[in-house]
Amino acid sequence: MAQKATKKSVAKKLKSAKKAVAKKPAAKKAVAKAKVAKKSAAKKKIVTKAAAKKKVAKKASDSKAARSELKKLQVKAEKRAAKVGEKASAEAKSLKKAASKKTSPVKKDAAALVKAVKKDATATVTTAKKDAATVVAEAKKATPLRAPRARAATATAKATATATTPPSALTVVALRARARAAGIVGYSRLRKDDLLARLNSK
Repeated sequence: MAQKATKKSVAKKLKSAKKAVAKKPAAKKAVAKAKVAKKSAAKKKIVTKAAAKKKVAKKASDSKAARSELKKLQVKAEKRAAKVGEKASAEAKSLKKAASKKTSPVKKDAAALVKAVKKDATATVTTAKKDAATVVAEAKKATPLRAPRARAATATAKATATATTPPSALTVVALRARARAAGIVGYSRLRKDDLLARLNSK
């Protein structure tokens, strides 16, 4: 109840104050000016917000335009690079064809020369072989063959000569032959003096 009474008293006081203010013309004018100032400030805020939004939109549109221009420039650069690469490849192919055309006759001439040289070499080799074969055949015909009886006679003569000659006059080879015939063991390692001593002991 006390709170209600205080509220009612406050409301009465406010009403009385408003009435008093309403009666005074200066106070009315001040209140009106304050209201006008508030409205103008609100309008200014709205205008500034709209301007800020427009600026942001312009910046966004400018950035979009810049991005689109960059994309266009990139596409143009890629197309130019592709064209340059195609031209370079075509020029390289043409140069290769020209070089192959120039080198092909030289290769053919070299191959023909190699074939001719090989033919000449084979011809000379065959002729040389034929000449050597004819020379060998003529030499065989010119030199008479020894008879087997003559060979046997010479062998027996050599054996008799070695048998009749004294051991001191023989060579190491002849002494080893006599030691082999006599059955001496280890004759191949002995020297001439040792061979003579062994043969004289027998």
